[in-house]
Amino acid sequence: MFCRFTALLGLLILIPISIMCQLVPCCETATCATCEEIAACEANPIISVDASVTGGAAVCGIDHPTTICSNWWENNTEGVTNDMPASDSNPTGCIVFPSCPDSTACNYDPAPSAPDLSTCDYSCIGCTDSGACNYDAQATVDSGECEYTSCQIFGCTSPTACNYDAEATFEDGSCTYDCFGCTDSTAINHDADATIDDGSCLFAGCMDTNAANYDVDAVIDDGNCSYPGCTDSSTPACNYDPAANSDDGSCDYSCLGCLDLGACNYDPDASFDDGSCDFSCYGCTDPAACNHDAGATQDDGSCTYPDAGLDC
Repeated sequence: MFCRFTALLGLLILIPISIMCQLVPCCETATCATCEEIAACEANPIISVDASVTGGAAVCGIDHPTTICSNWWENNTEGVTNDMPASDSNPTGCIVFPSCPDSTACNYDPAPSAPDLSTCDYSCIGCTDSGACNYDAQATVDSGECEYTSCQIFGCTSPTACNYDAEATFEDGSCTYDCFGCTDSTAINHDADATIDDGSCLFAGCMDTNAANYDVDAVIDDGNCSYPGCTDSSTPACNYDPAANSDDGSCDYSCLGCLDLGACNYDPDASFDDGSCDFSCYGCTDPAACNHDAGATQDDGSCTYPDAGLDC
């Protein structure tokens, strides 16, 4: 075996080819015959090379200042080198790179040689919901901490509310409806504080469909129904209406007159005697009579005459 020659090309400048075999852990090859303590190598398979020794004699152990890791070849791609002196804190003298032991980190190392939380990277963790306020376009692992309120505009989102906010994107439960009510001051349920009429007004009025002022919107009869007609009962009028409570000027008196056939003004068309009968037309119609009544048109047999040979 050529002692993994290709893996050691980078060391050729520093280490003579004559001692290259000593760079291979004793317990891995039988060609390292110069190893003095095979048992020690098996317990701690590290080779220390003493460049000052003629022939490059290999000494098993960990006390030499230029020790080399036994797994140098496997870790060389990670940059492990052999140029650090051994010490109590680093007995092998090997340089190892710290890695993240946190399984929740983006760069989690399940088998870290040197666990170091300060190396953990969490940049891939964040809110992956594009609809959230804290959406992280760079995140690939959801953190479970998406929130949806900080970017919202809080307010009343109900178009029917008094305080509706057209710009609000999040309902905050502040909607009020106390501005709605009956704004008609003539209504029995008028609300002086209402600014928007909600069609709830209730009206009192005449509920009799036969009345002149019947109110189709009335829900309570106010006792003010109007019944127009002739209200003259004192004469009375021919068309007097006892049910009428509002005189409309329609009273008719054509039916009134004198019903006494002997009256001067007897009215055959009258149907109601109005007490106007006149008997002034009766008197002595004889001009020769002492009591001749020039205005009389109806002789009532009352004429008187002087005795024979006498004057009235």
